[in-house]
Amino acid sequence: MDAGPIAAPATVAFARQLIRAEQLRHRLLEEHFSPGEWQILLELFVAIEEGRKTAVTDIGLIEGIPRSTALGIAAELTRKGVILRKADPDDGRRFFLSIEANLHRRINALLLSIMLHLRGSDAPHPEN
Repeated sequence: MDAGPIAAPATVAFARQLIRAEQLRHRLLEEHFSPGEWQILLELFVAIEEGRKTAVTDIGLIEGIPRSTALGIAAELTRKGVILRKADPDDGRRFFLSIEANLHRRINALLLSIMLHLRGSDAPHPEN
């Protein structure tokens, strides 16, 4: 037996907003990142914006992604030039990760667009 509608109208409206957010992501970023890639990029984005350095080994600690998978995804994104590696000047065995500058700017613009969309068009514009 098929399930009938059970969600409140607000839940359905929120689901539509999530669909729109995904559509914006695909349109504004050009690249189509897998969910794991996108999660890693968001984690790096937040770390960069909060002024934290992210070592390669930190990627393996992202919740919800197995360590080996996360490290593999980071290696592939590095190979593609999406994630950049920079040697730690204090410890040559460690590398810090960042996002390529143009992609970082596009992620910022995307997040701003999604935030405004989720808040509705009558919401005040957040300060940058």
